[in-house]
Amino acid sequence: MKFNIAICDDEITETEYLTSIIMDWSHKTENNTVINSFPNAESFLFHYEEYKYYDFLLLDIEMGKMNGIDLARKIREHNKDLQIIFVTGFEKYIADGYDVAALHYLMKPVKPEKLCEVLNRAVNNIGKSFPTVFVNADGENIRLRLSDIFYIETAGHSLIINTVDSQITVNQSMSSFFENLGDGFVYTHRSYVVNIEHIKRISKTEIVLDNDITVPVSRRMFDEVNRAFADYYRR
Repeated sequence: MKFNIAICDDEITETEYLTSIIMDWSHKTENNTVINSFPNAESFLFHYEEYKYYDFLLLDIEMGKMNGIDLARKIREHNKDLQIIFVTGFEKYIADGYDVAALHYLMKPVKPEKLCEVLNRAVNNIGKSFPTVFVNADGENIRLRLSDIFYIETAGHSLIINTVDSQITVNQSMSSFFENLGDGFVYTHRSYVVNIEHIKRISKTEIVLDNDITVPVSRRMFDEVNRAFADYYRR
């Protein structure tokens, strides 16, 4: 599985230490991890405005102008699913960690086996937090959030899954893949399935998604697409 992980800590040596533990955990658990590090809360927030698709955040508390607790509160205003793990040398903030629904509170120096245990818990929590689908691409198992998928299109005997940050090609039929998507997706054409959540507007011939990509709508599918769109937002 693939996980996007952020480390926010103003100590470079600590960031490097945590990164080494995570990479070792990733290798042992056969997960694919992408790690980005940030020296303070402000730099993370600036990046987070554009890229909100992190799974885990390892967060120091006392750093710079904005501390980790305040950063976590800002995140929780819009994101209840991000697995926040506080990593700090101060016990006095433990109660604040519960207020922002932190997964765990690790004291420095962090023990590798303890961090690995917490990461395993975070993985289990992610599956409960939001709907996902698993795909196999080039021999790699990839976990995708359904909300991250914009649309799927057929390409010969394969599917191209267009997500918020990538295109993934899988050898699977559209009909079998569609069965795993739930009622938030709709056929717009025999070769296209769209995530209703990302539809900006619908015309007689095409759909415009909220990333401004257009997807064709067949005449036969037009009424069904409009009905599915209305039902989705009525629910």
